[in-house]
Amino acid sequence: MTGPAPLIEIDKLGLVLTTKKRADVTILRDVTFAAMKGEVVAIVGESGSGKSMTTRAIMDLLPAGAVVSGSVRFDGKQLLGQTKRELTSFRATRAAMIYQDPRAHINPVWTVGDFLVEAVVSAGRLTRQQAWQKAVQLLGEVGIEDAERRMAFYPHQLSGGLLQRMMIVAALMPDPDLIIADEATTALDVTVQAEVMKVFRSLRDRHDVTLLFITHDLDLAASVADTIVVMYAGRVVERGPARALYETPSHPYTAALLRARPKATSRERLQSIPGKPTSAAEAGIGCAFADRCRFAADVCRVQVPEGSACPRHRRGMPPR
Repeated sequence: MTGPAPLIEIDKLGLVLTTKKRADVTILRDVTFAAMKGEVVAIVGESGSGKSMTTRAIMDLLPAGAVVSGSVRFDGKQLLGQTKRELTSFRATRAAMIYQDPRAHINPVWTVGDFLVEAVVSAGRLTRQQAWQKAVQLLGEVGIEDAERRMAFYPHQLSGGLLQRMMIVAALMPDPDLIIADEATTALDVTVQAEVMKVFRSLRDRHDVTLLFITHDLDLAASVADTIVVMYAGRVVERGPARALYETPSHPYTAALLRARPKATSRERLQSIPGKPTSAAEAGIGCAFADRCRFAADVCRVQVPEGSACPRHRRGMPPR
């Protein structure tokens, strides 16, 4: 007897871009992971690891010249190769994105109320009155006081934290099954970040929504996610339950990220990762992390470890 199928299932996703300076730049290689209904999956990695491009491939928000391979299935249906009309419907009703800089993704001459209700009213999902009432209710749910009055505000009248909460409400307005938060807390200060993370934690409980949370911060990922996917050089190097991966990482890159993070209770010197990050375009046929890994052997340069574990690391290195 099989269990429920994943809501979103990515299998061997590849992405190649053609630019003015260079043809056939590899961005993603064989990216594979899945998310169940109501699950929070954090995708972690350094800048350039491919985490944001993975989510943009899911939403088909890629630049011209992009060539995508592999499979992206949503609720059992293949997304790759769908018509423009089908993809527009998918983005309008089933999935939503929350970006890093909310001010770059909102019309500054619209009020908060106009911004929140316009999309669902235009799509014919709600009347303007229904949409207005729903927006006020959701603003209250994400901790914005005096929501009715705030609907008349303009973006410049809101702080960064309030504006990001407003973007969360905008994502929730069409009742999507999937929300992708792309570095949605990076631009916020620590106190506001904690408040926004509290809102994210309540999304699944209140709305049963699947969340893909993109971040470079493993601590942050572990605090909100059920599953963590670690990416490096356009590949998934490790994935697994959040607590198990955080406490006993299997890949040297994951362990190195954990050692490099600051600890409030320790004065030990941070252990930086030697060398420079490798891009997917620079990666060879083996493990892209091999040149930075103290456990690398000749086999690592010609063969990528199977699954989400690195046997050499497990045998030769403590978790952290």
